[in-house]
Amino acid sequence: MEELKDKEVVVTHIFREGNKLADFLTNYVFSFAGTNNIQFTSVEDLPGQAQAILHGDKQGTPNLRIKKCQNANFNI
Repeated sequence: MEELKDKEVVVTHIFREGNKLADFLTNYVFSFAGTNNIQFTSVEDLPGQAQAILHGDKQGTPNLRIKKCQNANFNI
């Protein structure tokens, strides 16, 4: 923390939707738990779905989390 003493630090909260690529890669890596190491050295090495998320981020496409309503009395 001493390194930050003379620096201005801004901490912000990022909703899970705003970190979709990191969330996807975390789940992807956990699905291979106990197997060989996974390494990505370029964007082309990423799985197709991760590349699509990255492309959407570049284009400024919003990431929304849609939850299904469990209430039987509520119709959309």
